[in-house]
Amino acid sequence: MSSPSDTADEPRDVWLSTSRPNGASHLVPIWFVLEDGVVWIATGFESVKVRNIAHDSRVQLGFPRHGSIEEDAVIEGNAVVVRTAPEGVLTRFESKYNWRPGPEPDPDVGALAFICVTPHRAVMGTLPNNNRTS
Repeated sequence: MSSPSDTADEPRDVWLSTSRPNGASHLVPIWFVLEDGVVWIATGFESVKVRNIAHDSRVQLGFPRHGSIEEDAVIEGNAVVVRTAPEGVLTRFESKYNWRPGPEPDPDVGALAFICVTPHRAVMGTLPNNNRTS
């Protein structure tokens, strides 16, 4: 896995798709970091994303890579919502975005939660751990 200093190679945002209880998709761009093959997203604890994951933990992630479709990736995974993140994840957010999430509430979204996505299938492109799909 990469170190915090090389987050410049990662896209700025990931596109996160969750499913609403009625089956409709909810798609948003959001900041993320990668740590040990897991995608970490910091968001508001009361957000639509968190509520949707409580209903259905299956998510899809879209990683745009420098505007090149050959390097884009679409990943399927399972998400878990947690209230705290490991120190390495917090350090990566700070390095990548000059922002350290929590533990105090965020002025924009209030109490924070972390969405941890474990990828299990690449629809196209490269998994976050750099394994190529077939």
